[in-house]
Amino acid sequence: MNRKIGVVKELYRYPVKSMGAEPLASVTMGLRGFEGDRRFAFLITGNTSNFPWLSAGKLPRLVAYRPGLAGPVPVVVTPSGEQLAITSNELRQELSTAYGSDIQLVHYRNGIFDEAEISIISTSTINEIEKRSGCKLDIRRFRPNIVVELTEDIPFQEDQWVGKVVVVGDGKSSLGVTMRDLRCVMVNFDPDTVASNPEVLKTVGRLNETYAGVYGCALKSGEISTGDALHLSEV
Repeated sequence: MNRKIGVVKELYRYPVKSMGAEPLASVTMGLRGFEGDRRFAFLITGNTSNFPWLSAGKLPRLVAYRPGLAGPVPVVVTPSGEQLAITSNELRQELSTAYGSDIQLVHYRNGIFDEAEISIISTSTINEIEKRSGCKLDIRRFRPNIVVELTEDIPFQEDQWVGKVVVVGDGKSSLGVTMRDLRCVMVNFDPDTVASNPEVLKTVGRLNETYAGVYGCALKSGEISTGDALHLSEV
């Protein structure tokens, strides 16, 4: 038995790990997440830890860089408005200087994910955090792949989807919801100004044990588009 839980409101991918979002009207969802999602990252030279990537936690201004995959050579728009190829030495040097250490670009065909391939959150959850924090929140703070407009306007309803299957449209694709999304300081950063507001993460902690949204993985590869209906499989 399936019941409708909402529609796809917005879609995003992140061509470069920890950089800004690329909005999409539709995308192919496969076993390694959205096509083109987090396939590039900058590796800190000489870092032998379990997390050697240059991230916004280490360099907050990284979220203000806007990568896009349109065209033969992926391009990044820097905070100053300059357009640089992802592979350019100019971009690598700019980020190396800002971080204060040498970095190098890496490209992984299967992507680089911290927890799971697909992040999902509802507008109801974001609106509740916005209301309780007193801070106007851009959806991009939460770095979702899929933003859902719920049929029933219930904040944190996504928590109830864990262990179940979300079917997209008429069954053209589906994903399994695997775990709740435990939030970190990333939600504090404004995606345009990079200004930090710790009240955002504190509010998520007070409201829902620091969880907001869920993670999932594709069970059936296929296209997903804004406006698609979403159904939750209760079986």
